[in-house]
Amino acid sequence: MVGCVATVRQLNTRATAMTLGYNSLNCEPNSNRATEKPMIDEIRARVEQALDSAEVAVAGEGNRFQIDVVSEGFEGMNRVKRQQQVYAAIGDLIAAGTIHAVTITASTPAERG
Repeated sequence: MVGCVATVRQLNTRATAMTLGYNSLNCEPNSNRATEKPMIDEIRARVEQALDSAEVAVAGEGNRFQIDVVSEGFEGMNRVKRQQQVYAAIGDLIAAGTIHAVTITASTPAERG
């Protein structure tokens, strides 16, 4: 553990330590990597279920995710309403702290071109 603390201090950035597979707050091996794929799949499934015929792409690391949704159902909705539709599918994950930060891009097929 002492070696880990020295490494984190030398690197001086949490992001670099996490890239090497350590949680810089306690120098434990980063356990989030094993859960990222199932969480990405869970988010994708929830959004696809909530929005019929939507194309959903999810990327992320730890508890921070990017969700990209293309749906004809967004036609006529403003950006806030579109994002609310996506948030509704994952709101309980946010409330529980499973998802800490999310960036949502929601567009129609015509907007994607």
